[in-house]
Amino acid sequence: MPVKIAFKKNKNQFYFGHILTLTAGAAIYLLFREKSLLMFDWLDIYFSFIDIEALRNSFKDLRPFLPEWFLFSLPDGLWVFSFVSILMLTWDNIITRHNFLWIIGVPILAIFSELGQINNFVPGTFDIIDLLFYTFGFLVPLFLFKKIKLQP
Repeated sequence: MPVKIAFKKNKNQFYFGHILTLTAGAAIYLLFREKSLLMFDWLDIYFSFIDIEALRNSFKDLRPFLPEWFLFSLPDGLWVFSFVSILMLTWDNIITRHNFLWIIGVPILAIFSELGQINNFVPGTFDIIDLLFYTFGFLVPLFLFKKIKLQP
C-alpha cells in the first residue's frame, strides 16, 4: 500500500501516535530542561525569531512540581514511541521480515545503550526508569497498531 494511502487511512495514528508524542517530548525539553543542552544552541541558530526564554519563563513556576521521571525519562520514551509509530504507519502497520529490523533498530539501540551504561560500555549513568520508558515506548505502539504478516 502506498505511504500516502496508509497516512490517510490512519490519521489518528499519525497525529496522536507520532506528532503529539514527538511534540510533547520536545516541549518537555524546551520548557523544562537545562539551557546548557546542545539543542538550545541549535534553536538559537535556526529559530532565533522565537523568544524561547520568554516561553520558558512562562512555565518556570511549574518545574518544581514535575517529577524527575517526567523531565528526564518521559521525553525519550515519547520519542521512541513516535519513531516506532511513524515507521509502522509507513508500512501500514504490517510487520514483515523485511521491515522488522527498521522498526526495532532505534528502540533496541536505545535500550542497549542504557544497559551498556551499567558496565561503562556506554558513557552515562544507568537508570532503570529510562530503560522502562524506552521499553514501553517501543512495545506500546507495537501492541496498539500492529498487523503481522509472515511473508516468504
